Amino acid sequence: MRDCATASSNNKEYAYFRINFFGRKFVMRPASQRLLTSTMKLILPLSLLALLSFSSSVQAQTAPASVQAATQGTATAQFKTSAVCDMCKTRIEKSLAYEKGVQSAVLDVPTKVLTVTYKADKTTPAALRTAVQKTGYDADELTADARAYNRLPDCCKKTNPVH
Repeated sequence: MRDCATASSNNKEYAYFRINFFGRKFVMRPASQRLLTSTMKLILPLSLLALLSFSSSVQAQTAPASVQAATQGTATAQFKTSAVCDMCKTRIEKSLAYEKGVQSAVLDVPTKVLTVTYKADKTTPAALRTAVQKTGYDADELTADARAYNRLPDCCKKTNPVH
């Protein structure tokens, strides 16, 4: 709530505002209004400067993928899996998303090939194969973890054809 009133002092008439802000009452006189105006004049250019510096830093980070791969030390690995359906695809990609260093995991269901892009300094292909194995699927020469394989739905068992 904001009320505007006028008052006179020393033959000068000025406006002041009464502001009710969450139950607290404030009175703004011309001096505090000038202070508020000068503060806003200072804040506006600073916020614009911060916005411009942020946008230029974002533009500097968007480089072509081939350049980023070379500078960030990423690697790609491909594994042959025992996945047979889209549920398998979702399960494997989701489990690898939680692995440290993995940037992307894509499973091609018809060919059963899993392509993983990862940071080479964070993980290794052997660790990624183990992660796939612990999810319940074969990964190259590693056979699936028996306990995880038994928890898979029937449509995801390796005895089923690709569907």
